[in-house]
Formats: sequence, C-alpha cells, structure tokens
Amino acid sequence: MLMAKQRYPKDILGVAYSPGRKLAELFLKIENTPKAIVGVLNEVSSHHIKVLSSFQSETQDGEMCWTLFTDFTDADLPHTKITKILKGLDFVHEATALKSEFKGLVMDEFHFPLLSLGERCITLRVETMGVMFERLRELFGERAHNALYEMGLRAGEIKILKVRRKYGVGGLMALEIAMKERMLKGWGIAKIKKFDKKRARCVIEVQELFECLHWAKIGRRTKSDFFRGYLCGLLTQVFNRNVMVVERKCIAKGDLYCRFEIGPAVV
Repeated sequence: MLMAKQRYPKDILGVAYSPGRKLAELFLKIENTPKAIVGVLNEVSSHHIKVLSSFQSETQDGEMCWTLFTDFTDADLPHTKITKILKGLDFVHEATALKSEFKGLVMDEFHFPLLSLGERCITLRVETMGVMFERLRELFGERAHNALYEMGLRAGEIKILKVRRKYGVGGLMALEIAMKERMLKGWGIAKIKKFDKKRARCVIEVQELFECLHWAKIGRRTKSDFFRGYLCGLLTQVFNRNVMVVERKCIAKGDLYCRFEIGPAVV
C-alpha cells in the first residue's frame, strides 16, 4: 500500500476568517476547462479581489461548481457587480455572491448536505468524540466498552460489504481501500503491516487514531473499543471466519501509534 512521505492538514469546511476585512462568498457554475478557470481568476484579480481559498466539484452535466472565499477590502467594485461581470463571460453559466453577515468572517451558505465519497456524513471534533466515549464509560462501565465494540463491529461489516459492491474487489485490496478511506475521513493513518489470509492473521498500525487522541500520553490502558470492533467486522468478512482483535500498543498510554493484532477467534 503506497503511502505519502509527508501530509498536510486539510480543512473540509468552507470558512474564511480575516478580522477587519470585507469578505464575500462567490458561487459559480462554469465550464470545466482551463480556459474558464483562468478566465475567472483573471477577471477577479483585475478588480483587486483577493481569493482567500476555494473548492470545486463536478456536476453530472460536466460543469464545475466553484466556490471562492474572497476579500473585497481593496476591490474597485462591490460583490454585487462582480457577479454581473462574470455572468457576461461565455464560459460562466451561473454566478452568485453573498456578503459576510459577520465582520471578517464568511461561512459557506451554498452547500448542504456534506458528502464523503458520495455518502452523506457529519463532522464531530475529536475532543467531542473523546468526551462522548468517556462519558459512556463513566455511566455504564464495562458495558460501555462492549457497546462501543459492538457498534464498531457492525460498522466494519457494513463497510467491507460496501467496498466489495462499489469497487468489485475483495481480500487484501478491499481491506486496503477501507483503510485508505479511514484517513480520508480523518480517523487516522492506518498501515497494514502483515496480512496472511490463509492463517487469518493480520497486523495493522494506526497513527493518530481519533478514538484514542483524547487521552494521548495520559491514559493507563489501551482505549480503542469502537475501532477494535470495526477491524473485527472488516477482517471477519475478509477472512470469512471469526477473528479476534487485540490492541497491543496505544497512543493513550504513551505509544507512538496504536497496534492491532488480528488472529482466529478462540472457540
């Protein structure tokens, strides 16, 4: 499984914050061509409008939806005028601008629901997840560990079946895709260190696992219940037999990563 040598944070939410500045959000539908992209940027910059950030997606018709967070502080025209100018370009099919309601802060108003790999999703801060899981453990003790594990188990079973249907692959390839998706969705950076389908054994290491980050270096025990169950759900389907998952290392107790060892379940 190929891994990047260096990674950079990615903000998936559309927000721009620049205190004291006049900000606006531009939403465009344009031809998905280099000419259209360059043309829009040239027009915007010619009016001294600064692009702070942007993101884009392709529609079913092949158009590009392009959202730009912009600074009009030094612009020679208001945000309402730039949309009229952009609409006059033959490669721009739609242009709308919304001025920030909050001084120096603009948040995306054009996109909902939030999707990840085509599936509807929500986001929760790692700290929020940590507090939620810890509260469950405080209230229900050992039953909370079991409940989180079972939740992960079912989620893992469903995920591997979806990967099989969507990509038409199984075995190690399906597992690799599922692990890559965990990084895309912010769960952590997973590496498959060992995989032996014949013996139903596997070792997976995860850096910055979301479930354990809340207790990084301050806990006394391994903290992964949900993800441990998730791996069990995945690997039970991949190996087509019952397996057990043991977390040998955990960032919650000071290790550099979480290490999970998977093997045949003891009957």
